[in-house]
Amino acid sequence: MHTFEVHLYAPSHCEVITNAISFKGQDTSGSFGLMAHAERFMTILTYGLAYYKKDSGETIYLAIPGGLLYFLDNQLHLSTTQFFSSPDYETIGQVLEHELNDEQERINDSQKSVRQLDQEILRKLFQFNWGEAR
Repeated sequence: MHTFEVHLYAPSHCEVITNAISFKGQDTSGSFGLMAHAERFMTILTYGLAYYKKDSGETIYLAIPGGLLYFLDNQLHLSTTQFFSSPDYETIGQVLEHELNDEQERINDSQKSVRQLDQEILRKLFQFNWGEAR
């Protein structure tokens, strides 16, 4: 059975996995799979779940917020801002749900800050214009 290496890169940590036999991920065009000795390939992964299978039969799931995937010379390189890996599908599902909720909270906080900033700018403009009208 032919295998390849998977190199996972994030600012906080890196991993090198040997003896992978396949990888499945998703980009904006849909799901795709790679096997050992595939042609050179590059894509931008979308937020979600990817996985690779090892020659031992073990499946390892990856929760990723997107990233750059590059396959060359029988090595898969995946660069992302963070990743979580586990052979347990349920664990990865919980991580994705938690991350999605955290991201939504950050978005809500940002939107609230922008609204407050807009209100403050309007208040200052009103005070400035009202002061010049006198």
